[in-house]
Parts: sequence; structure tokens; C-alpha cells
Amino acid sequence: HYSYDKIRVDITEEIDLLNSVAEVLLEQLKEVEHDFIMYLDSEVNTNKCYEDNSKILANYLLKDDKKSSENINCNIVSFNYTEPWGEKLNFRDNNLHVNLLKNIHGTLKNKRIIFGIDDNMMDAKSEGYRFTKGSRIMEINTIEENKSTPIKVIFDRNINKVVFYGHSLSDADYGYFQLIFDEYKENESLIFEFCYTVFEGTTKENEIIKLREGISRIFGRYEKENDERKYTLKNLNLNNRIKFREI
Repeated sequence: HYSYDKIRVDITEEIDLLNSVAEVLLEQLKEVEHDFIMYLDSEVNTNKCYEDNSKILANYLLKDDKKSSENINCNIVSFNYTEPWGEKLNFRDNNLHVNLLKNIHGTLKNKRIIFGIDDNMMDAKSEGYRFTKGSRIMEINTIEENKSTPIKVIFDRNINKVVFYGHSLSDADYGYFQLIFDEYKENESLIFEFCYTVFEGTTKENEIIKLREGISRIFGRYEKENDERKYTLKNLNLNNRIKFREI
């Protein structure tokens, strides 16, 4: 019952409507982000032990008993918004040094943070693509000059261990894991170390099971996307390049 012109007009109006709805939702998301900034500010300012506890945690994560007397240098990629460690932080142990730090999704200090979904979960032509982490990070960069450390500098080729801690290993951050695996999977001397803490209400066995499931899920997707990556996890396991450590 419609001519070609009528259908074209209706489709155009629908696209405009979807774009308008997406923009409204995006503005509401920014309000949530603003509220979360206020919440984090309050938590950090009222928790007097936060920085000290963060330094203690960093010591546990970075400390290698086999090299207790040697200097240990590290780069940190943080998925949090706070910066308790900071670059060139002086730990209680003078042998530990943070060279470079990057907060992936913005910082509380700059009052700019983002919530988003993984880029691979959304069609680039979709109205929803503006909610992806890649698009949201670009949004921050266009508002103010981005002076944070480039990720390619963080991923130093001389690194001999990549330590993961406190991450759910969910699909939401898959793109970042892909970058890490691409960079280091061929480095036969590098270890991927997954650390965990047994908190009240759980057990060591449960935490290890969760880690194993997360690792299998992430690497399963990684291998499935490219035939050249097949058997990556098997290769890492057979060469003892995946370790677990309780913090």
C-alpha cells in the first residue's frame, strides 16, 4: 500500500527517532557516571586506609620472593577509576617501582569516567555503537587533550610477566585482553599470572574454579575469532605459562 518514496520517508523518520532515543539514554548514562564520581569521591575521602591498603596490595602483587633483593619495575593498566598507586610511587619496599600507569576508562582525578560495552558486541552502524567503550573513550579525548600514557608504551616488549587481579574476565573488556594476548602470546619466556584472594563467604576452590572458567571463556573467544590463534590456551598450559597465585 506504500510507494517507494513513502517507505523511504518512514525509514528515515525511524532512524531519526532511534538516534534521538539513543542520545537521551546517553545523557542519562552520563548522569549515572557523574553520580558514581561523587560516590567514589566520598568513599576515598572517608576511607583513610584506602591508599595504605592499596600499597600493601601492590606489594603482594609485584613481590617475587625469588627476587626479593632485586629491583622490580612494573607498568600498570587499571580498570578502576582511582589512582592510589600512581606513577613513580614510593612503596614501603624500595625495590618496587611503578614506571607507567594507565587508567583505561578515565580517572576520578579528572572527573571524567566512562561506562561502556565491548566494541565487538555492537554493529558499528548501529545507534547503540555510541555506548561502546571505544566510542566513549574517544568522546573523552575530544573534550580535552588526552595526555595519558599510550597503551603501546605500557605493553613493553621486555616484560616477563603479566599479572591479572580483581578482574571478572568478562566479555565487556575482551578487546583489551585481545591486545594483551596478541602482544605477548609468542613470547615464550613470559608468564600470565592470575592472582586471587579468598574473601569471607567463599573458598579457595571456588575462586580457582571462577578463574579457570573466565580464562577458558576469554581464550575460547580469542581462538574462535582467528584460525591462527587455535590451541593458544593449550600451548600456554603445556609450556607452564599460566600460573595461579593466592594473594
